Parts: sequence; structure tokens; C-alpha cells
Amino acid sequence: MLLPEDILSKLIYLDSDFISVVYQTVTGDSPQTYFSKTQGKKGDSKELFIAHSQNLESKSFNKSSIEMLKEIYAELAKYPNFNPAIFKNYEGTKTVWINGQFTMGEWISTKQIDGKTTKSDPCIMYEIEDNSDKYALLPQPHLFSSNIGSLINTTSAIRNNIGIPTKTFGRILYKVEDSNMFVMTPYLILED
Repeated sequence: MLLPEDILSKLIYLDSDFISVVYQTVTGDSPQTYFSKTQGKKGDSKELFIAHSQNLESKSFNKSSIEMLKEIYAELAKYPNFNPAIFKNYEGTKTVWINGQFTMGEWISTKQIDGKTTKSDPCIMYEIEDNSDKYALLPQPHLFSSNIGSLINTTSAIRNNIGIPTKTFGRILYKVEDSNMFVMTPYLILED
């Protein structure tokens, strides 16, 4: 699996945090790291407040995430293609490649209440469809390139015919057996 020379025109999604950790592991090139702590108070009245603190880690590399990806892509390519037939829930996650169509899906749940069927509001999600298998993606919307992440907020008329051939690298978390769908955290999505 070769990284396309025109990666910027093929890039759909890139988790730069994941790529930087793999880059650091593969090359041994450590970033400058900065730690900071923020503190604050939250509450509705003068008597009741909740103190909170948050530790933040910032890393600074001398390379862009695209440059790092180019250097470590051969290592990522060593990961296997996903075999849905052998995946079992409760036996751990799998970091794999999937070839399929990047598309949008809609989930509507139904309930029976007093003999009447009610439907929930639709939940719109990013998906990869591979033959008869579907993968619900759990992406960070800001990590999509070229504002592709904004598709989630568009009308169904615009989302109807999305079917971009892709190769996706990510982590299969589990299978939703009721819907025969795998849940996946993507790290890299490239147009194929």
C-alpha cells in the first residue's frame, strides 16, 4: 500500500495526535513537551461551587503531521486488513485497514409505548461501507480535511449520494450486533 504522491488531494481525515505518537515511537524523535494546568470554579450560587482543574499537554514537533505521515506510512501499511468474520465482541479492539465507501448513515430507534410505535429523531453519522459490512465512525469533526466534516450538518438532499472510495486506517472498538455494524475510531482516511 503506497502513500499517494498527491496526498493532500486524497486526504479526507487525519488524526494528527495519533500520527505524532506513532511518529515518535517509530523514529525516536521526541517533541518539545509543555504541561500546563488550568483551574476554575463552577456553580449557580455563592454557596455552592465546584472546583476543577485540568492538566494539558502540548507537543511541538519540527515537522507537520503530513511530513510525519509520509515518514511512517510504511509502518502503518504493515497493519492487516480487517476480517469481520473473526472479530468477536469482548475480546479486545483491532487496529486495521478497511477498504470501502465513505458515506453518511442515519440511525432511527423505535419504541413501543402503549401499543404505539414512536421513532426517535434521526442520528446522522459518518460510515464506511465495505461489501455487506458497515462501520460507524467516531471521528473528531475538526480533523476532516477541506471541511468535509461539515457534511454532518447539511440537509439530507446533499448527503444522499456520498460514496467516496476510501482506504481507512483505524481501531475497531466493537460490533453492534442488532444492526450488524462495527464501531470504529478512524486515524486516517484516504481517497482510494
